[in-house]
Amino acid sequence: MDDVLVRAGVPGFGGTCRSRPCTKQATPRRAINPDLAAAYVGQTVVGDPEADAVVEALAPFSQREVHRFINAGMERDAELLAEAPPPMQAFFARIETPPAWFDPASVHAGCRAFHAYSDLFIPAFFVVPLQNAASLISKAFYMTGRVTTGQGPRRIRQNTRHFIEIMLPGALDREGEGWKLSVRIRLVHAQVRRLLRAADEWDEAVYGTPISAAHLGLASANFSATMLQQTTRLGASLDAEARTSFMQIWRYASWLIGSPEALLFEGDEAATAELYRVGRVCEPPPGHEASVVANTLVEALPQIAGISDPAAQRSMIRHVYRDGRETAISMSRHYLFRMIVATMRALRSRGIDVLASMSRGKHWDRISLWLEVLVNACFDPARLPYDQLTLADFGTFWSGMIERSAQVFGHVPPDRLLNVRFEDVQAAPTAQVRRLIRFIDPGLEDAAWLAAASTIPRPTPSKFAQLDQGERAALTAACRP
Repeated sequence: MDDVLVRAGVPGFGGTCRSRPCTKQATPRRAINPDLAAAYVGQTVVGDPEADAVVEALAPFSQREVHRFINAGMERDAELLAEAPPPMQAFFARIETPPAWFDPASVHAGCRAFHAYSDLFIPAFFVVPLQNAASLISKAFYMTGRVTTGQGPRRIRQNTRHFIEIMLPGALDREGEGWKLSVRIRLVHAQVRRLLRAADEWDEAVYGTPISAAHLGLASANFSATMLQQTTRLGASLDAEARTSFMQIWRYASWLIGSPEALLFEGDEAATAELYRVGRVCEPPPGHEASVVANTLVEALPQIAGISDPAAQRSMIRHVYRDGRETAISMSRHYLFRMIVATMRALRSRGIDVLASMSRGKHWDRISLWLEVLVNACFDPARLPYDQLTLADFGTFWSGMIERSAQVFGHVPPDRLLNVRFEDVQAAPTAQVRRLIRFIDPGLEDAAWLAAASTIPRPTPSKFAQLDQGERAALTAACRP
């Protein structure tokens, strides 16, 4: 897989990124699609030429004039738009008429499905930005501060509003709010690209184009095909017409936002889901920026939910954990955990115990920064001791993480912390789901919802039980405190 990605020119492969190792070592569960990977990688060095030209042409104008010109384009004020730079006039003329493939009537079934299952679509929707944060999209937002400087709640509200707007009948008509919001998002992305390039903070030779066409396609696939999968897992029953219609809504909205048609696959759900899978493989592993952006988004959710009291916000701590031995086996098959554990093993050979350092609590953040510098300077990801890793190494890593979480959660009062064991959810889903919803808000408990949600957890066969006796003993010992 790495050979395919290096030959294709994936940013961050075949070398080391500035902030973290980028080479992936584990073989994916399914083979990479080389043609799709090449297409995705080709789009990582492409921005949005039309929108980028608009933003560049607007640079000499004051903010007030820029807003006047944009509003003129949105509201079809031909007289004022005639005063705007030619690239802006051409931009609005280009998107004035929908592409021939878009049928306004094709969105009706998707809109109905969204409103029928809005209680499931909205939770699924909040997962999407977290998944997008695992790509280099998060690096762009981190560097511009669009999410991490107190703007997390605002960005979630903007995304939520856009999502809800495009699901309203007529919202994607030329005069609709969904149409206008989509175009505004496109211009915001272009402005972010311009700011990063002007500040010379983004190394395009390493990372490709900021908020590239590939990232627009990846986000589009996530908001469409992946969201359908997430909503279905939550219990939505969507027929083929509804799913096809939902994909067409996002196909047109994504076209307005600037996603290249080559990555929209005519709105085909399976092909779009495959793009998301392959795109995730092509992206370098999530780094510090992804963690900061994801945590900022999560921390913003209580505010979005209207919970303003700090004590009430802190009460929303749900700790879901799993048998460490099963978790260790799962980690051992994931490329990112393999790289982390292999790095820790290499550091131990030089007398540095990362897990012991983590136990220093408040000093860990400072220590981790120095360790990151040390790792990037001294270790070649391709030469880490992957072949020496054992399941016990992953068990030790899991145990260290649990001990660190125990330090954090040890200061949380019992009435503000809910511990949920994964195996208990599988064994008694109704009782555990009831515990969860009552902890969040007893007023949310609903018998019909509880019955539907309790059908989602499914027992999974134990992989630990399939190990030989020696492996079981070693892994059990490693997972002990």
